Amino acid sequence: MDKKFNLIHVIQVANTNNMTRHPNGNGHRKHALSRIIKDNKFKIGAELGVEEGVTTTHLLYENKDLHIIAVDNFVTKGSRELFDRGDVPKFINSGRVTHYKMSTAEAARQVEDGSLDFVFIDADHSYEGVKADIKAWDPKVREGGYVIGHDYDFPKRFGKWVKQAVDEIYGEKVKTGPDYLWYIKK
Repeated sequence: MDKKFNLIHVIQVANTNNMTRHPNGNGHRKHALSRIIKDNKFKIGAELGVEEGVTTTHLLYENKDLHIIAVDNFVTKGSRELFDRGDVPKFINSGRVTHYKMSTAEAARQVEDGSLDFVFIDADHSYEGVKADIKAWDPKVREGGYVIGHDYDFPKRFGKWVKQAVDEIYGEKVKTGPDYLWYIKK
């Protein structure tokens, strides 16, 4: 068992601290992500598919030394307006967020290989989209870092596409966590 990220510990912390619960009964992904960041003392990561910025904001409030590259092209109706009204613009102004309003493929070209502690993939949930994001962003994560994603085997149609793409690329290395998280340690 990987001592740096103990999934049982994450679930116990989420349950004992009465953290926000996801409708599936597990702790919300933002808490598991924050635990990974804290346990590993990560300083820089990327979130693909920021939408209104709930996860980004939580991670920044919980991890004071964290810098996030936030990527979203805002194709979801209303997400840009919610993003602009939230706290992420404050973090952009303070220098803790680099925001790319572009496709994940375009943004990947702006980031050096091996420069990230983690990437959180939660953008295009199509089979092709997930596979393309993994191929573009996996090289951006340093050895010992994490590639993390959301909606692995989610009960809606796209969950099987996410699972298929992730399994094809990472196979037996894939581990799962609360709220349909998947991850691998490089």
